[in-house]
Amino acid sequence: MSAAVAERPISDRNRQENMSMEVREQRKRRTMRLGKYKILDRVASGGMGTIYHGIDGESGREYALKVLTAELAENPTTLERFAREADAASRLRHPNIVSVYKRGKKDGTHYIVMEYVDGIDLHRFVNGAGPMQTDEVIEVLIQAARALAHAHANDIVHRDIKPSNFILTRHNGHRVVKLTDFGLAVDRSDPNESHLTKPGTTIGTVDYMAPEQAKGRNLTDSRSDIYALGCTAYFMLTGQAPFPEGSIPEKLYKHVHVQPVDPRELNPSIPDDMITVLGRMMEKLPENRYQSMEELLADLEQMQKARQGQGLDIFAMLTAKETVAPARSLPFQHLHTAIEEDDSDLAPIPPPIWLILAGAVAFVAVIGLVLMVWWQ
Repeated sequence: MSAAVAERPISDRNRQENMSMEVREQRKRRTMRLGKYKILDRVASGGMGTIYHGIDGESGREYALKVLTAELAENPTTLERFAREADAASRLRHPNIVSVYKRGKKDGTHYIVMEYVDGIDLHRFVNGAGPMQTDEVIEVLIQAARALAHAHANDIVHRDIKPSNFILTRHNGHRVVKLTDFGLAVDRSDPNESHLTKPGTTIGTVDYMAPEQAKGRNLTDSRSDIYALGCTAYFMLTGQAPFPEGSIPEKLYKHVHVQPVDPRELNPSIPDDMITVLGRMMEKLPENRYQSMEELLADLEQMQKARQGQGLDIFAMLTAKETVAPARSLPFQHLHTAIEEDDSDLAPIPPPIWLILAGAVAFVAVIGLVLMVWWQ
């Protein structure tokens, strides 16, 4: 009498195989090293490479390690831009900028050592919580503008301002916004910088790209970052980019020639003074925008002062563990603040109708508590 052998369901086998792969990946990370840095976890992956959470085996300090992919390391232009990113960003020391400490090469692997910050990026936060209320948008914009003012004062134009390049975190009990990723930045003090960006090349992220960047004429300056920060504010207030629909060429055309939808159609609570500031940030012509981050800051700080104590803090209860995806799919989820510095050597378009209709002062609408809360 033969015994029947029950075959394990395919779904169970797949589940076990996936678990085994995850265990192997975890074991690999536990034994992975990059010079004196022990790799603890993979934080994020992108077109340029991978960011890891690492610890200095000598000092015990935690860092973020940005590792360039092997394929890109074979491209001399990409390799030069990677090095320039580190060298330019390492000049910036500001509480609202993720510090870059050094760059290095180990066994053919090129990497950048950065500050390790614990938080959630702005894009993921808004996608989870929905549009932010005006008070919180103003606070984020003030800290972002301070970071960019510092970069611009050091001749650095970021050129890739967007929600995912801002991290919401806390440090010593204070609420902090951190600007990161200077991979597309241009150093205006470097006479050799221009050869890295050929005429006609479009640099930046299409949803947040200034019209002069969209034209590919290499005419970007600090006012391009102001436009992109305006697009980021639009996203915070409405939950979507100014031009969310269309192909890449269509979006580029819209940034140059089309006015976005009145953000109050998407979020009726936005007050008129916020509309006025937003409209000026997003002017199509650079000469019609704020001419500096300091000029923008003056208006934002005046708005904040007028609103003190009037709004809800929608971030009061947010913790990264409760609201975000696993580390392997979330940029900077597990980055911890390490303020200490590494001692190592550093190898003519009409204004939109929604702006015309905006008055100078309006009521402040208090939005109900949303899905997630941050900072208390």
